[in-house]
Amino acid sequence: MARKNLGNALATRGKALFLPMPRAEVDALMLQHRLAFEAARGRYGDASITRRLYMVILMTRYLTEDGHGLLALDSVCEAEQEVAAIFDRGEAVSDWSYPDKVIKLISTVINEYDRQLRETRLEAILLANERLGRLIARGAALAAAEDRC
Repeated sequence: MARKNLGNALATRGKALFLPMPRAEVDALMLQHRLAFEAARGRYGDASITRRLYMVILMTRYLTEDGHGLLALDSVCEAEQEVAAIFDRGEAVSDWSYPDKVIKLISTVINEYDRQLRETRLEAILLANERLGRLIARGAALAAAEDRC
């Protein structure tokens, strides 16, 4: 079903699929992600913020694996593992703090994701988003453990 929805989205967008997302859409989306990042950096982390940052990291990884990344995949995977550990710790003991090392990693990844959204064709972004949607549909915790770097 998700593939059918993607096919419909691809068919209706035509030439736009070969272009990056419109700047205004990227700006609006990245504002949400950067606000989550600033909250984590300011020591106001929680499950929602951590989940959003994890999704940014996954999208960055998927786009990088598809050949649209300038950041080394190892760096993205390191950020993914660190944020997954923060999520696990937060769920277990309500400690959602982000060490400075992880903040630097996330900063690098979020900047790469911003660049990817501005430069990568929409079709690749939709395909990465579909992959993320399948992961979420399978159940976040179990699926994330299966899909980690």
